[in-house]
Amino acid sequence: MAVRVLPSYPNYRDTTGGPLENGYIYIGTAGADAETNPISVFWDEGGTIPASQPIRTVGGYPSYSGSPGMLYVTGSSDFSLTVRTVTGTLVYSALNNTYGATSTLGTMASQNSNAVSITGGSISGLTSPLTVASGGTGAGNAASARANLDLGPTKMANQDINNVQITGGTITGITDLAVADGGTGGGTPAAARTNLGLGALALLEEGAITTDTTKVGAIFIGSDNLDGVGGVTLPSGGTWATFAVAFGSGENPLAPGNQTFGQYGDQCAGVYANTIAGGTNFNPVGPNSTFRANGRIVVIAIRVT
Repeated sequence: MAVRVLPSYPNYRDTTGGPLENGYIYIGTAGADAETNPISVFWDEGGTIPASQPIRTVGGYPSYSGSPGMLYVTGSSDFSLTVRTVTGTLVYSALNNTYGATSTLGTMASQNSNAVSITGGSISGLTSPLTVASGGTGAGNAASARANLDLGPTKMANQDINNVQITGGTITGITDLAVADGGTGGGTPAAARTNLGLGALALLEEGAITTDTTKVGAIFIGSDNLDGVGGVTLPSGGTWATFAVAFGSGENPLAPGNQTFGQYGDQCAGVYANTIAGGTNFNPVGPNSTFRANGRIVVIAIRVT
């Protein structure tokens, strides 16, 4: 913004009070000697026609090609001024603009009312709150501002960071919630089961029995004669929690064994309970004819890995 030096055609006087003829005008930095600290001066408001200093006068007016001219400076409206006669006699000198300028208004005065730019200071005393559509809240208090911005009492914006209530929706992208905080501490089902101390049997649905022996939780039941042929073999793969019982025609039980059960005459009994590998065969030998005819082995197992 250019500031015009007043009056429109300033008229300078000499020491006798008459028009300053062929005098000298110096315009410089505010607060400093104008003659030794000159600034840029122009003949037009746009600042495109420089005026060489010192500026000469004709009939007391600044001379622009022999005619009265108006003087302009750019930037600040303040400047220093020195005026001398043709012989160099000092008429007056001022370190600040005491002669006047077009205005002491700030940059707001040059802005379009439809395109105001405010880069500092404060705004107060508005007759109505700045609307949401204009970048404001449309309210003069915090509660109304939250309501206008759709931040009502049920919204997260109103909750204390130390007491958050979530009553719906979803939560994603967080660090696994620790067991101590009511979570599982695991980002996968397997990790969660491990952290909660749940073994493979936890995968078996209540009341569900499957014959798919490739799956943990599969139930196997098998039986055979105690004739030393074939026996009962667990399905292959994994490990199985197994209970097996062998019994013959007698009533006296023998001591528990492992995969092999014994006999005594035509009497046989034995119990086995352990976790063993899939594919294990239970095949008690029973050579006695009565034993073969009446003895049986029953194996019940559940796959645990």
